[in-house]
Amino acid sequence: MTTPPKVFVFKGDRLDEPDWRTQTHFVLGLTLRLATPQEGGRSTPLGPFGPNPWVYRPDWGFEGLNHPREMCGAPVMFFERDLVPVGATQRAVIWNFGSRDKWDTVQPRSELFMYEGPHLCGRASVEWKEEVQPQLSDEQMDRFRQWAVTGELSPSSAPTGTGATSSEAVPDIPEPRDLLAELASNLSAAHGALATLGVVDLAGRAQLLRIARDVAHATERQNAPLAAYLIGRFVETSVCAGISETDAIEEAASIVRSIIGDGPG
Repeated sequence: MTTPPKVFVFKGDRLDEPDWRTQTHFVLGLTLRLATPQEGGRSTPLGPFGPNPWVYRPDWGFEGLNHPREMCGAPVMFFERDLVPVGATQRAVIWNFGSRDKWDTVQPRSELFMYEGPHLCGRASVEWKEEVQPQLSDEQMDRFRQWAVTGELSPSSAPTGTGATSSEAVPDIPEPRDLLAELASNLSAAHGALATLGVVDLAGRAQLLRIARDVAHATERQNAPLAAYLIGRFVETSVCAGISETDAIEEAASIVRSIIGDGPG
């Protein structure tokens, strides 16, 4: 069984030992982008961390908190890779074990802001959220580690109320009635298209949604779908030139940031 160390506390909301040992907590899967020095982030990569969780202990801001004045702590259990370069986007798993009423508002697709002290060092999109008991089984730890590394979250065998409850993950492979899957299929079939359109993966979706949001906030809202169309054309030509879809979307995001800035905080 794995239990979070007692030294982890929240700024302005220090926990008493009986509380975190008796209440349920949340484990969240994130798509996290580490900010660059030009964006006010770290000048060095994160890691390497080795096999031990809990080494990296940032604070988090999200809707409902007056961050960076008010934040909640949640250590990172696992990263997708042992080294996270600045500017990189990776999967990460975090475990909150206090201020439950504040974390209740965080749901899949919520945006999190990662801080080191007062410095904004990254932004994340929540992909899934599970409620867990204060002690995690080895099976649960393996499940969360597997998702960080592969993006696949296997079903939990923990009974409801005594371990992880039902996951609220955004499916990586869309359900048959998923609008994006249906649209991709119909577009591929239109006019005898030669190429089959695939649905963007989770990391790509999160990145594109952030771009659209930032464009809408920084300029006129009508620019968001038009910018998404232009980015789609850019990604298409980039892929034809041999660039991966992930790298093309990341490059498009960088270009957008160079025009409108880093988006709303």
